[in-house]
Amino acid sequence: MSEQLNSMQSRLKDAFEDKSGAAKLFFEEFITSEVFIPLKQNSVDVEGELPIVGDRLAEDKSSEVTHNFVSIEFEGNRTIPVFSKPAFLEQWAEKKFTYEKRKLSSLIQILDQDTWVYLDAAQEYGREFSPWELKMLQQGKEGIDSILQSDKESFESELEVVSNPPEFDELRSRLGVMFEPYLWVREARLINFRSINSESWTPLLGLSTDGDREEVSSKRQLLLTEIKTLFGEYISSESAPIVTDDITGPYHGLLDQQNPFYIRQEVSERLNSADIVQSLKDSAREKSD
Repeated sequence: MSEQLNSMQSRLKDAFEDKSGAAKLFFEEFITSEVFIPLKQNSVDVEGELPIVGDRLAEDKSSEVTHNFVSIEFEGNRTIPVFSKPAFLEQWAEKKFTYEKRKLSSLIQILDQDTWVYLDAAQEYGREFSPWELKMLQQGKEGIDSILQSDKESFESELEVVSNPPEFDELRSRLGVMFEPYLWVREARLINFRSINSESWTPLLGLSTDGDREEVSSKRQLLLTEIKTLFGEYISSESAPIVTDDITGPYHGLLDQQNPFYIRQEVSERLNSADIVQSLKDSAREKSD
């Protein structure tokens, strides 16, 4: 593994961690990047027969130019491994390997329609791309938006959701008290969800916030630590909660239709509420007299 992430790996890491807008930024950088593609070598250098894909330039059918890209069988799909830097390729191959440096946008134009691509195999953060995704990437920004929307719909369709689970009644009350000192927390929603093929549930806490993430980064981290510690009193370690304040992330669709269990009141609203309570008390006292 590489000790220091390059730009592509950093973008991919942010996307995995559900940071705001990170998935879109990753795709935008990916489509404009140069990648390093291992080339098929002599049998003395490569174990086994690896099929050749991208045999011919799509624009020039009379061309006999062959692109000897190595392809692998990955989860039943013919897949080309590509890498964001040569060192990653060598770590994957465990040897020096001949490669071609090519613009990703150029590569996807010449691949067969059933070919997949895998970015940075054997690294901590990697991603596979289906033929449909590669076709969408050829369309630029509109294609990226289509991929993100498809990922969101696919994710949501495979989940079972329970809103404001009753077993968390006390937890919700304690969370509401916890949020009070953090003035940038405006609303909070809590659900339990699981895959339709799973028996275990995962709590998802969504926060609506004000202010810039960077401005409150230290306080934000403190709050996240407090939240997860509190959750630990109610759930097992295997059911670690997901906490997000990204209104554009993949969990947004699960949360935006849910009623918040916490809504911050402005000072004026709190005073009005206190006045109403006092008025009711005074009225009750007058009746008793």
